[in-house]
Amino acid sequence: MLRFPFIVFLLLFQVDLLAQNFSKREEIDQKRLNIDISDPDALTSGRDFVRADSTYYVGWMFQGLFLHDRSADR
Repeated sequence: MLRFPFIVFLLLFQVDLLAQNFSKREEIDQKRLNIDISDPDALTSGRDFVRADSTYYVGWMFQGLFLHDRSADR
């Protein structure tokens, strides 16, 4: 009997977390439209994106492309 309210609470909490991630991802998508990958500020932007939502691929992509373009072993 006690499990049902707990499960409902967990489901509602999960939905709230998904809504928060969606709004952060919209902000990230709006910011990334104005950033060029070859720009020196791309690394800091990528780190900011990862800090905002580490489960979204955009921040990791910006960091990886920036570091790949500047690697010494190409």
